[in-house]
Amino acid sequence: MATEIEDIFKAIESGNHFLLSGGAGSGKTHTLIELLNKIYKDNPKVSIACITFTNVAADEIQDRTDYENLVISTIHDFLWMNISPYQINLKKSLIELNPDDDLNFDEIERIDYREYKNLRKGIIKHEDVLNIAEHLFTSYPLLSKIIKDKYDYIFIDEYQDTYKPVIEIFFNHLNKTKKRNVIGLFGDSMQSIYQDGNNLSEYLGDKGNNIPQIIEVPKKVNRRNPQSVIDLANNIRLDLLKQKAEINSDAPNNKDGAIKQGNTKFIYSKKENNDAYNIIKAKFCKDWDFKDSKNTKLLLLSHSLIASEVGFPSLMDIYDKDKIVGNGGYVERIKKYIEKKSIKDDLTDISFIEVINILLKKLDESLEFEIGMNKLNLIINNGSDLNYVKSMNLLNKEYSEIKEILPTEGINEFLYDNAGIFDLAKNMNFEVLKKIYLNKDKLIGKKKSKNEESNKRSEERDYLIRHLMRIQEIISLYENKNYHSLINKSDFKINKGEHKAELNKKIKDLYLIKGENIETVMKKADELRLCQIDERTKDFLDKNNFLFERVKNVSFKEIECLYKYVENETVYSTQHGIKGAEFNNVLVFLDKSANTKLNYKALFEKTVGKESIIDRTQKLFYVCCTRAMDDLIVFYNDEFSEEVIKQAKIWFGEKNIFDIDHLVT
Repeated sequence: MATEIEDIFKAIESGNHFLLSGGAGSGKTHTLIELLNKIYKDNPKVSIACITFTNVAADEIQDRTDYENLVISTIHDFLWMNISPYQINLKKSLIELNPDDDLNFDEIERIDYREYKNLRKGIIKHEDVLNIAEHLFTSYPLLSKIIKDKYDYIFIDEYQDTYKPVIEIFFNHLNKTKKRNVIGLFGDSMQSIYQDGNNLSEYLGDKGNNIPQIIEVPKKVNRRNPQSVIDLANNIRLDLLKQKAEINSDAPNNKDGAIKQGNTKFIYSKKENNDAYNIIKAKFCKDWDFKDSKNTKLLLLSHSLIASEVGFPSLMDIYDKDKIVGNGGYVERIKKYIEKKSIKDDLTDISFIEVINILLKKLDESLEFEIGMNKLNLIINNGSDLNYVKSMNLLNKEYSEIKEILPTEGINEFLYDNAGIFDLAKNMNFEVLKKIYLNKDKLIGKKKSKNEESNKRSEERDYLIRHLMRIQEIISLYENKNYHSLINKSDFKINKGEHKAELNKKIKDLYLIKGENIETVMKKADELRLCQIDERTKDFLDKNNFLFERVKNVSFKEIECLYKYVENETVYSTQHGIKGAEFNNVLVFLDKSANTKLNYKALFEKTVGKESIIDRTQKLFYVCCTRAMDDLIVFYNDEFSEEVIKQAKIWFGEKNIFDIDHLVT
């Protein structure tokens, strides 16, 4: 039995909780499985809840265990499973948490948890569960006793990414009840890349009044990485935990009784616009197979950067950069103004442009959108040194608050470049338009789980993209000659022998036009009865005509590229999306980020005043580097400075620093 298992049991026997703290590649999940096996061997009747951050992590534990009294789920599903039976309390909590919404659930049979939100119909979504759970545990102490009666042990995997309200539920509310149970945390504070980290200091140490403390059990081994990556990771860590490899073991980083050394290099360039192709040509990558997505990974900061490399840039622009209905777009701007001014006008059954004009006329009866923009352009054209913002401020002096109704400079540029799309939006019903919301999650989606019910709740991809991906799945099954699955996935039903030949002809017809635009392929798949447009998709298209008008002329090839990316058939991944995975070869791109919470230049230069950004970036960098099982290459593609190279030499070693301009062959 591993030493850390013994230490965990000492903590349990002394009446305390525990924290298994281990760096990347230390085998924390392996220890969790060992602990479960030991507990159930000693007492098969105990009840354990094992809570994970993602559905994929829950699946991994489920695959490696088989105990009747073991509940494995994500934190959201666990909380919902335990609060959903108390519908009266749920309804009361929702009303108390939303006092301005005038909610009444008398006609609602039960509150439900789905992938969308409609409070008036008693439907909540993913992000609501935590707030409601915390409110219930605060308001009803009996709930904590019920949880303790149900579970002898509660284990929380990847605790560092668990939301603070969840930690408070388990270590504040549950500790107030007298019944004994054990809470175990598994994770690594250095890998807190989704939250800003959970500070457990208030729960550590003797709190008196017989309240259990959290005993930290360190796990210092590294079973994944070669020695060069372990050395780098130890240099990057922000705490005192230093890892070492287990020699003469069956760990992946052992070979012939010795620890693998691996190759760890830092590459930079003084030139701008070096792309992935230049790095792939470098001598350090000559033995890498860039078609092998299972063993090789290129880590970029965002889906947007990957979209350009993989081949779905137009779709990404539509979903991630729309300035009309997207995040921070014009519709959202108008919605916020209406809420801020508490405008009570009946805005149903009128167009977006009519709503804008109503708001402008409240400032001056003569104002309308076109008139306001003409006045603004007149100021811009008459002032040699006046930009858009300064001109808008001058106009705002004449018509107070007009700058809160007219578009910002960025939105205006988008409207000018997409005049046809704006014309469509202007004439759409405002109530319909304001319910359309675009972001990259609606395009990319999330990793799937074996838990179908959980998938329904966490599915982010919209119905249009789901339908298009299903068409591509049928095409891919045909290309890969997976005819059995093709028959099952297709809407064309085979009832007799000749139907197989007919299906084959239909799929060939569809395959031949896969290079056409999305609308053409979509109509053809429906016409051929291979992938018919169901009622939910029809309803979605009716309500989202604005979106379909933007998407329909994009090449279907982009759907093919998107499909390959989300199905992990390419070597590209985001840096956040790689957590928990491991690959033989890893290439990390340190690009300039549009995310203001990340900054690699600041990290390497140790920029004063950006400590929180540096902390967050350093943790992400640590996670990226520790994915490599053999070779790691880090390419610094941000603004060059000698300070960056100086820090790189400290972390990587001077012999491992190279200028790409002298490497490309």
